[in-house]
Amino acid sequence: MLKEADKMIAFINAKNISGIEKLNVDVNKQSPELEIKVDRVNAGSLGISTGQLGFNIRRSVYGQEISTYKEGDDDYNITMRLQEDQRKNEDILFNQSLTFRNQNNGQIMQVPISAISQTDKSTTYNQIKRKNYKRIMTIYSNVLTGANGDEITKQNCYRIRKL
Repeated sequence: MLKEADKMIAFINAKNISGIEKLNVDVNKQSPELEIKVDRVNAGSLGISTGQLGFNIRRSVYGQEISTYKEGDDDYNITMRLQEDQRKNEDILFNQSLTFRNQNNGQIMQVPISAISQTDKSTTYNQIKRKNYKRIMTIYSNVLTGANGDEITKQNCYRIRKL
């Protein structure tokens, strides 16, 4: 899909339509991603579910509402999460312990997240937009001063339909 958007941008740019500042796509293809791969066999043998691990990471990064503070008529939610510098530190994030009860002997145990998972850094799309369940991307541009945006749109639609 991104290749098609790039082709469309090249096509429109080749027509040298006056009034278009710079064409862009509304999807960023270089958004960083940190993939967490759980060793399911090791986690399962300890009695840890992938849900527990995911919930712990999510709570650390995005937080969890733990209480509400009332002052007069105003309510303030209290959210617990790691500090900003800790949320961005992979070592701190993955060396925190998962606390659980061992199903075999009933004892409380703690295991660092890094003992049952590995991380892989990659890039991905920042978002996927859909219209009627189909993926869409929008090509957009600023219109230069003195140009008519409606006229530019009509010219582009006419040229694209001719394809």
